[in-house]
Amino acid sequence: MLQGASVVVLAASWKETPEEIRQAYEYIEQIIHDLDVAFNHGEGKTYGVHIH
Repeated sequence: MLQGASVVVLAASWKETPEEIRQAYEYIEQIIHDLDVAFNHGEGKTYGVHIH
């Protein structure tokens, strides 16, 4: 396991997350939310996620 200074050195070489990954993560969160409403609550605001 990396510790201390090793982690700091590696952090400098990290690449920024691509926009496509950020968007996919947002969609997944919305889908999970909508499923939670549908399965557990049956009411509430949903995102109505769909692919464009």
